[in-house]
Amino acid sequence: MDIMETYYREIVRVLTAIRETQGEAMERAAAHVARTLAQDGLVYLFGCGHSHMLAEEGFYRAGGLGAVSAVLPAELMLHEGAVKSSALERRADLAADIAARYPMGARDTLVVFSASGINGLPVEMARLGREAGAAVIAASSGAYREDTSRHPQGLRLPDVCDVWIDTCVPHGDAALSIDGLPCRMGPVSTQAGAYILHALLARAAQQRAQAGDPPAAYWSGNLPGGRERNEAVIRRYRNRIRAL
Repeated sequence: MDIMETYYREIVRVLTAIRETQGEAMERAAAHVARTLAQDGLVYLFGCGHSHMLAEEGFYRAGGLGAVSAVLPAELMLHEGAVKSSALERRADLAADIAARYPMGARDTLVVFSASGINGLPVEMARLGREAGAAVIAASSGAYREDTSRHPQGLRLPDVCDVWIDTCVPHGDAALSIDGLPCRMGPVSTQAGAYILHALLARAAQQRAQAGDPPAAYWSGNLPGGRERNEAVIRRYRNRIRAL
């Protein structure tokens, strides 16, 4: 079979597994996000390494919620040093300083993405979010359940969140075996995370709209009038969302 077709099928397999096994967890997660919207709170998104792309994916995005705040500390970004970022995501001690820049509270929701759910920094960020009173949703792969935690207390993401969603991503992330190549290729965690994220945000928005309280959302700036509509959303959140 053509390798591109195989990759497509692997992505579909992962998304299907999420749909078939994580529906109840995703409904509970969406309810937390809807509560945050009803209380005029913020939805914080966090991830290390390539998972930081999911924080960006849900932020200031056409078809995305205005109440989303991406947690994007510069020191964790791959373009600031990819090898360094891999080392830092294992350090739980960095979380307190990062969390202090984003004042989470009882009306907020924190969503943490991690391919493995075992690295110290994302685990500690989730723990601190709960400590601050925010609802915490975590998405990581259950394939790492037997791997050793890198958190100093031995904690994993499922241990420190209100709702855990299994991304159904294979161990090691990459899904493709290629003859003659010892390393697998074709990672699928980004596709899984993006589906989970946008499904949660859309479901929460639907719940608020059905309650007669539609949330602020971004239009595409490439649509006629889109930029003008978005200006009202930006004015509403500019003083509350750090990255705006």
